[in-house]
Amino acid sequence: MRWRRRRREPRKANCRAADALIQEFRLSDVANRRRANSRSGRASGLELARALAIEPKLLLLDEPAAGLNHEEVDALGAEIKAIRDRRGVSVLLSSIT
Repeated sequence: MRWRRRRREPRKANCRAADALIQEFRLSDVANRRRANSRSGRASGLELARALAIEPKLLLLDEPAAGLNHEEVDALGAEIKAIRDRRGVSVLLSSIT
C-alpha cells in the first residue's frame, strides 16, 4: 500500500504543474487535443508550454516562427519575452534567413 501512495504523489504534482502551464499559456481550449489538430499559432504555445514543463534554465528555440503569419510572429515574440521575464529563463533563438 505505501508504494502506491508514493507513486501517486509525483503523478499529482505533474498534473498540478501541467494545469499551471495550461492556465499560464491560456491553453484550456486545446489542452485535450492532439498537437496535429491545432493551428500553427496555438501549436507554438503548446510547444513552449511543453518545453517549460521541465523548468529549464535555457530555452533553445529552433525557428519558432516558421509557418506563422506576421500577427502570430509578433504575438510569439511578445510571449517569448514575457517567458524570459516571468521565469528568468535564458532564451536562444535560431533562424535561417
